[in-house]
Amino acid sequence: MLLVKTAVDLTGMAVALLLGTLARAITARAVHGFTVPGTFYAGLILALAGAACVYALALLISTRSDDPLKAGAAAAVAAEVLSVPSFVPGRRRGSVYVHMTGREL
Repeated sequence: MLLVKTAVDLTGMAVALLLGTLARAITARAVHGFTVPGTFYAGLILALAGAACVYALALLISTRSDDPLKAGAAAAVAAEVLSVPSFVPGRRRGSVYVHMTGREL
C-alpha cells in the first residue's frame, strides 16, 4: 500500500512539474517569440529527484509519528534544515534545493 501511495504521489509531482514547465515554455513563446531549449526539460529530472528526496524524508518522519500534526511540523522543520546549505556560500553544492534548480543545464 505504501509503495502504491508513493508511486502515485511521485507521479503527481512529475505531472505538476511537467505542466509548470510546459506553461513556462508556452509563455516564453507567446511573450518572447522563442521557446525554452531542450535542456530545460532535462532539469525536470533533477527537480523530481530533489522533490522525491524531500518527500522521502517527510514520509520517513510520518511513519515514526502517530500524530499527523507533529509529523507535518517535524517534516517542515527537516525540509528547512535541508535548505541551510543554500545560504552558506561555500556549502551551496550540498543543498538539495540548489541541485533541484538544474543550473548546470
